[in-house]
Amino acid sequence: MPEPQLHMRWPAGRRPAPEALAAPPGYLLRPGEAADIPAFRELMARVQLGSWSDEELATVQASVVPGGWQVAIHQSTGELVATGMAQNNPAPGVYPDGHEVGWIASHPGHAGHGLGRLVTAAATARLVDLGATTIYLRTDDFRLPALKTYLRLGFVPDPYAMAEAVPAGEAAAGRRMPARWAAVLAQLDWPPVIIPGADYLARVGLRAAAGALPASLHRFPDGGAWRVEIPSVEGPAALHAVLGAADTLGVPIHRVSQGSGVMMLTDAEIAEMVALSTDRQIELCLFVGPRAGWDVGAQQRTAGGTIGGRVRGRDGLAACVAEAVRAASLGVPSLLVADEGVLRTLHQLRTQGVLPAGIQLKMSVQAAPANPASFRLLGQLGADTVNVPSDLSLTQLAELRAVSPTAIDFYVEAPDSIGGFVRLYDIAELVRVAAPIYLKFGLRNAPDIYPSGRHLAGAVVDSAAERVRRARLGLDILDRYAPEPVTGLSMSPIGAREQPAPPPRFGTG
Repeated sequence: MPEPQLHMRWPAGRRPAPEALAAPPGYLLRPGEAADIPAFRELMARVQLGSWSDEELATVQASVVPGGWQVAIHQSTGELVATGMAQNNPAPGVYPDGHEVGWIASHPGHAGHGLGRLVTAAATARLVDLGATTIYLRTDDFRLPALKTYLRLGFVPDPYAMAEAVPAGEAAAGRRMPARWAAVLAQLDWPPVIIPGADYLARVGLRAAAGALPASLHRFPDGGAWRVEIPSVEGPAALHAVLGAADTLGVPIHRVSQGSGVMMLTDAEIAEMVALSTDRQIELCLFVGPRAGWDVGAQQRTAGGTIGGRVRGRDGLAACVAEAVRAASLGVPSLLVADEGVLRTLHQLRTQGVLPAGIQLKMSVQAAPANPASFRLLGQLGADTVNVPSDLSLTQLAELRAVSPTAIDFYVEAPDSIGGFVRLYDIAELVRVAAPIYLKFGLRNAPDIYPSGRHLAGAVVDSAAERVRRARLGLDILDRYAPEPVTGLSMSPIGAREQPAPPPRFGTG
């Protein structure tokens, strides 16, 4: 049995760039017409995509959305030289509500003008304009030029599309899909390795060692590779400062998180933060506590004490649950935890309906996993995103990503309490190797503000705004050296919060 074709998805909430929809000089883009059918058949035969009987053509045309057949015409000769179709074509068990971009072909005599890209972009744009929610295409491993075109246009590999929901006979083929994609991307050198300044070193004979870390095949469900998180947003005043700085500096924000805990905010303060973040389509994540670091126990004060972020005793666990229930009742969509037992308990309550099914559980850096087994375990316990240590090498991050699709949270700049690392120039590789990833911008050389309060108001507000400026610095480096058109590593749309399908989780009994 031949291998199924490779699958690619169009990122949700996006439209092809205007330049991708502009026909090159000497060519015209327009919808296909009945009079074009003979030329269409001739082109498809030329590129070995079939002879197209009347029955075959009628079947495909019945699935094409209005205005979905797009063709490129060579203006001086009137010849049809490229074609692409936007189809209403659900794929049961894979894309049940799918619309497909298919039957892309371009005349080999007109190669080099970007005509395949043009008709692919036009068919994709038509589906976007019609409100299609799932847009996909299928292609073959050996069509490397076409694959490069689709990747540069913005389509993303979907290596796990057939991982579960396929007929039993195709299950093995679905399991082989990630390896096939890895081989294709290696041949295409995609996404490219970006080390800012490395090209100058090569000019003076200082070349990099051979071999690059594998690129992550995982993405957020919207197709994005990265999102932005601003941590230590400790109350309404800090959130106002973050939003103001984001507007001034043009920083996109997907999530803000708080570290002092639900218990350090009044109901009115939480309600205000929920309203502000909801209005801006930003996910609000509050810490649940109390924690051992603020408790009466002596262990965390000892030289070897590492219990600070954990929860002491059954009563402490109960208090965390009470905090979670209170936060959820006030509309908080995401909770931050630093204890595996708390994580497990909250996930059990989520599956039982005590907590909303859509509430997300984020594992704190205070319980950060540093090896693949621990990383996978947290996803199995119920974590939707996991903050890993900021001192992990790119190789170690690739090892984590190899075992689980769970989103990684990563301090690009870490506060002094967790190392004070500043890794702005690693951003491009962090995204390439560890996607899907939340890029977090903490603040080195800043006072510890936990637990926060009015007595620290100046430091809380000023440091919150500075974290946004740090994000601007990091994103500028990403834009300057590794822009999306070069790497295909796109940002999730603002408001996106859906997470990758979790690894198989433990029972909730």
